[in-house]
Amino acid sequence: MTLSRREFTALVSASAVRLSSQNIEGERLSTESVGAMLDAQGGRGLFADSEWLDLLRHAIELNAQTRASLRHYALSAAAEPTITFVRY
Repeated sequence: MTLSRREFTALVSASAVRLSSQNIEGERLSTESVGAMLDAQGGRGLFADSEWLDLLRHAIELNAQTRASLRHYALSAAAEPTITFVRY
């Protein structure tokens, strides 16, 4: 199966949304979902081993939890930004 960059990006984005929604709902991320993402980008490589695939699944779950925590962090509207970008 050959995908263009645009098709691959759409597939990965849809998969990421599904994985995030699984995590938000408190569901355990399935190894089938992680395997499908790996299959979409090519071979599974070392993740063909079920132990490594489970480690990857767990890492993705932790990443999603961290991202959700950062997004829900309360920040005062009066707080000054630490970085300011200026276009010259």
